[in-house]
Amino acid sequence: MVIPSNDYIHVYDASPYKIVNGHIATKIPCDQSYQPILNILVGQAPKLQSIQLHMIEELSTPGKMCIYHADLEPSSRVTHTTPGVEIGTITDIAIQNPTAESIELPPTTTLDIGVNEIEPGAGEVEH
Repeated sequence: MVIPSNDYIHVYDASPYKIVNGHIATKIPCDQSYQPILNILVGQAPKLQSIQLHMIEELSTPGKMCIYHADLEPSSRVTHTTPGVEIGTITDIAIQNPTAESIELPPTTTLDIGVNEIEPGAGEVEH
């Protein structure tokens, strides 16, 4: 599977419910510094933001594939922001290619989503 430049794959939608508690684990391409090449976007469409991922070094190979995880909670942090910037309402999850080149996903690429608790009230966002 290929993700074109500056595009994404939408992988989960809980609407009209919102995710109150959950977890994601993902194995995606990374650079030599263990930084992910792709973003995992979460939030309520169309307002999706890159969630801060935590690497599992023992299961990662720099410059190839790395494993990351993150908690899915409204208070989860947004990547590359100042402290205190939170995700907010979560109904949607996507994998984004933020680069200027298409990326072919290696065969062992995964995104596992565990949803422990949902509740009604996501509401509608104007599209």
